[in-house]
Amino acid sequence: MIRVPLDQYRGSGHSWRVVVRVTPGNGEAIYLASSFNLKPVPETEIFGEARGVFLPGEGHYTGDLVLSDDLGRACSYEWKIGARFDGLAPGLHSPLAPGAIAEMSRTPPPARGVGGAAFERLSVMADFSDPHWREELTALLEQTPARRTRLVLFTLAHHMELFRDDDFHPRPPCKASQE
Repeated sequence: MIRVPLDQYRGSGHSWRVVVRVTPGNGEAIYLASSFNLKPVPETEIFGEARGVFLPGEGHYTGDLVLSDDLGRACSYEWKIGARFDGLAPGLHSPLAPGAIAEMSRTPPPARGVGGAAFERLSVMADFSDPHWREELTALLEQTPARRTRLVLFTLAHHMELFRDDDFHPRPPCKASQE
């Protein structure tokens, strides 16, 4: 999550660009990028927020983020990521290969369906321990378009909820090449 004071963006026509580079310890970097057009900002003391989510396969990664704006300014942040799934519950494993990254977007897909209409709301519960949950979810969303989708990932074997997002849409996974 990025938090930025909005008082520096008064008026209209402002935008942010965010690039995240995720590098597996023994692989090639994956780049995730987003652009945001800010709505007109009045005089304010509040912060604007932008969020992004990705799911890593097990392993160690370096994350690098750069936020730039329409005024030519930029800021950056670097962090270390350690993804280990057996710590959540014994026997729980990632459905992704080590070094793989699955990008997840909070941007809903375009409304589609019979006569251009879509379901207003779709709730999906998926068992994270099923290695095909992501492909099945993607196929379901393509066949059952909705304006808003709630996703709940759980593990039935361990009786645990692992992830919940009330405004969710997955993108196809990006895979890092192994060197």
